[in-house]
Amino acid sequence: MRILARLRAQIRGQKQRNTLRDRYDDGEHVLDKMPVSIPDSMKDLRVPIGWPDKACTARASRMKPSMYSNRVKTTLLDDVEEIFTANQWQQIERQAIRSGIRHGVSFVFTSRGKPELGEPEELMTVADAHNATAILDGRTRRTTAALELVNEPTPPGGFPLDRQILYLPGRTLVLENGADRRLRVEHEVETGTQRVLCTPYVHDATLQRPFGRSAISRELMGLTDLGVRTMMRFESTSEFYSAPRVWMKSAIAELFESASGDDDGIRAGWEPIIGAIMGLPEVFDEETGEVIRPELHQLPQVTMQPLTDGFRMIAAQVSGETSVPLSYLGVVQDSNPTSAEAIKASELDLVNLAIYLQDSFDIGRRSLALDVLTVRHGGLDESMVKDLSTLKPRWDDPRTKSVLEQSQMVVQQVEAGNFQPGAESTLRQLPISEEDVQTFAQEARTARGSSRVMELLNRAAAADSEEQSEGLLGAGEVVA
Repeated sequence: MRILARLRAQIRGQKQRNTLRDRYDDGEHVLDKMPVSIPDSMKDLRVPIGWPDKACTARASRMKPSMYSNRVKTTLLDDVEEIFTANQWQQIERQAIRSGIRHGVSFVFTSRGKPELGEPEELMTVADAHNATAILDGRTRRTTAALELVNEPTPPGGFPLDRQILYLPGRTLVLENGADRRLRVEHEVETGTQRVLCTPYVHDATLQRPFGRSAISRELMGLTDLGVRTMMRFESTSEFYSAPRVWMKSAIAELFESASGDDDGIRAGWEPIIGAIMGLPEVFDEETGEVIRPELHQLPQVTMQPLTDGFRMIAAQVSGETSVPLSYLGVVQDSNPTSAEAIKASELDLVNLAIYLQDSFDIGRRSLALDVLTVRHGGLDESMVKDLSTLKPRWDDPRTKSVLEQSQMVVQQVEAGNFQPGAESTLRQLPISEEDVQTFAQEARTARGSSRVMELLNRAAAADSEEQSEGLLGAGEVVA
């Protein structure tokens, strides 16, 4: 109960911040501090800006998880690939990474599935920070306890108590509420291992924040609010000057009075903002003896340049905060086509950030592979642990490279002797899928085997021909 209370307190403690980040990421956050320049009639205007979503999506798009590599040749890697394929992990892992970037962490739970219900034998489920949490050992960084909330909370701001799964060393407890609303253990499953089968996928973990930091930082939220206020000023100014503002010089009251003697005394042609009067008569002033000619003047449109320049400056600050290129934020810097070198230079910071974040996710990815193997084999013995000591998750290159560029690089390395032609490691440098890598590598091995066989046959045929020639030459000499 103490562990359960601590885990529930962790979820409640982060619920408000996680919900706020959800609203920013979904474009549903409403400003609570409106600028003075916005009129009351337009304060309900919703102007969403997708900068928080772009910050998360840009990072997630550069995080390209692949399978695993190991120095020791073992069939355990085949088990990992089989389990991952059964769980459609290639698509789900990207969602786990995206959720981790959004909240700072997501959680992957491993358990035995129910094949009779169509589930894989080793089932992996993903939960976000709203519905899961864990306790980590500060020394080993391993999970010592974890909690998964199966149902969503029904009361506003309440806590889900319908079903909870508590993961502990050696066992998993399924907790449910009875008719008396008291929490009790409904099921207890022995796992046969001291590993807690929960893996956190942590984004940018630090010593101060072992569960990582969200890409939607306080600075990004503040800049997004500032950008929304700028857009609202832009919209309000455009609305205010959508109808021409006209003022009249040297006008007298008789020009506006109604000849019918209505109560309001205003001529009907002047009631709307934009009238249809194309001309005004001259009026003779009997007192001064002068002819008064009314002059109409239109107020000029206020320039939007300060607002657009301010919005560009805010976008540049967002770009610096999130490492997202300015062009990704909808701000075009120039009208000339951008060269490939300029595009690479603008994406360099984002690429370096993606490479840096791979180390944070590698801990979770490696732990997940050990979890699924633990469930399949009922634990890991010393020989398995030794074989997996060099297990390392793989990532695809986050850089933007053309097919021609990658192909030329591989050809040059093969010609220099650094890469072996047809090897899996060489083929992975090309922009092809892992399935194509395996297929092409197998075909290359088959072709090399066929070439070797043909070479041996040719050598044997040449040797036989030489022996026959020597025999004939010797027989001829005897006869002579």
